[in-house]
Amino acid sequence: MKEVLSNFNFQAILKLGGRVESEVTSKTTHVVSSNEERTMNILRGVIRACLIVNVNWIHDSLAQDKWLDTTIYQHNICDNNRVSLNFNKNSELQLKNIEIHYQN
Repeated sequence: MKEVLSNFNFQAILKLGGRVESEVTSKTTHVVSSNEERTMNILRGVIRACLIVNVNWIHDSLAQDKWLDTTIYQHNICDNNRVSLNFNKNSELQLKNIEIHYQN
């Protein structure tokens, strides 16, 4: 997986508390893609109701040192399924056990 994923993005995901998977599984919560091609892993993510987001979500989250709301980072492939994560009283996202599949 590390061969496909840039070291920067890999380290950013780990720093923010996420885990990287080599393929979409039942534990995957997000699929990060640098383009909007409909690959098998994108389709698996859609079937499993994962959030399909672009790589800017990782970069901007790292800049804020926390996972950001994914709404503006979701790919157009997901327009019919666009969702927003809820913020708590402190405006911090409650994200636990994030499992991320990343593809270029």
